[in-house]
Amino acid sequence: MRKSREAYSLIEDLLQNRSSYFSKGALNSEGRKLVARLLKIMAELSPRHFARLKRLYPFAAEERWVEVLIELREELLQL
Repeated sequence: MRKSREAYSLIEDLLQNRSSYFSKGALNSEGRKLVARLLKIMAELSPRHFARLKRLYPFAAEERWVEVLIELREELLQL
């Protein structure tokens, strides 16, 4: 439960502060650090979601990240 809350919090931070974590349409260094933390959590919580995020990391476009993060956030709310 604690891990899912932390993952949700990281996703919310990424989505609400996009300008801090994305530059020129891609993750910047701070965004990569935050996503690396999220990947560690998701590896424990859900291998399926971990694999989905790992495919994006680090070079996917900002729009793709946002789309997947919103979907993941919705699924975490159901846990």
